[in-house]
Amino acid sequence: MPDGAPCTCDACKQRRYVTQRGSTAAVWEGLCTMPDGAPCTCDACKQRRQVEAQQEAEGRALQQCWAEVRQAVRCVYRETTVEKQRISSTKSDTPKLAEMVTRLASRDPHQLYQRLESQAREFVIEMKVRLFKKLSVGLKTPQQARQFIAYLLDEFDSLCSASTQVAAVLNELEKNHLQSFNLTWDRLNRHLFQSIIYSDPLLQNSLPMIIRQMSRYVGSGGGQSSGSSGQSNGGGGQSNGGGEGLTYYPTLVHRYLKLDEEMMLVCKVWNYSQKLLEQFMQEEVGTESVMRVKQKMLKEDWEFFKTQQKLLKKLIKNSDAASQKQIENTFRETMQEILSGTNPATSAEPCHCVKCQNTRSGLQ
Repeated sequence: MPDGAPCTCDACKQRRYVTQRGSTAAVWEGLCTMPDGAPCTCDACKQRRQVEAQQEAEGRALQQCWAEVRQAVRCVYRETTVEKQRISSTKSDTPKLAEMVTRLASRDPHQLYQRLESQAREFVIEMKVRLFKKLSVGLKTPQQARQFIAYLLDEFDSLCSASTQVAAVLNELEKNHLQSFNLTWDRLNRHLFQSIIYSDPLLQNSLPMIIRQMSRYVGSGGGQSSGSSGQSNGGGGQSNGGGEGLTYYPTLVHRYLKLDEEMMLVCKVWNYSQKLLEQFMQEEVGTESVMRVKQKMLKEDWEFFKTQQKLLKKLIKNSDAASQKQIENTFRETMQEILSGTNPATSAEPCHCVKCQNTRSGLQ
């Protein structure tokens, strides 16, 4: 107040009360008003409204940053699909995106990781739909089996290419957050491919038959009788039949075996990262639970405080001047004892009720 006395509005009273409890939790939301409903004009309430306005502006700015980062990530993944790999990509402003990622990561790195992971997961699921659509048609000829394996390998290569481009703007997130889980963005993308596509029972059960079909491709002279152009529907390379088909087959098999080995390695590495992620989430949940309990205690105590104030006002209203002074002093001493966790009946022995024990624990 102008004379230096404490502000007497409800919000400031509660702020002082909460500060006594050793917390600055915002449990007085909605109380910063005058009796006529107008906003309180004290300096503390004005400052609080300014802080809230700044927080809202910062929140809107962060939402805009995320919208731009998400759009850029989606564009990179969509333009590196097998169907669009020959179309010129839209060049993004890498330094600007990296700056946005740094800003988002400084606020909540794990939330940013989860949102980006959902974008990559969505792309891999779409990739799975395309692959399994081809698989469901049936691979009745060696040529079709070869084309499917080529398409599978090319889809994996396109995913790796996209993850490399996206990782260029995620340096800050990788360095300050993902590394604590033994993760990189590229490693995460390979895990998504392994867990969503490659380890799917339908694909795993079909692969032995597909490989046998491919082996018949060599015996049939490289597919001269069916599809002599040998062009893969998935962009998996071209073969003009005959000798070129025989040359292309060992290369395709080698790429497939390399993929199979890599998927086994990715699975092993991910097991360790998954344990670290689960441990991190358990710690986060534990911290949030403690904060919720403390905030609940503060709200309950504030309701109790307001009830006592109303009772005090009724007592004072019906008492003479001397009694009013005595009631005020008694009430003040009692509230101080309650806040310190002391039993008002003895004034020396600490109160052992659950409420006071929790109060003392929260102040420690």
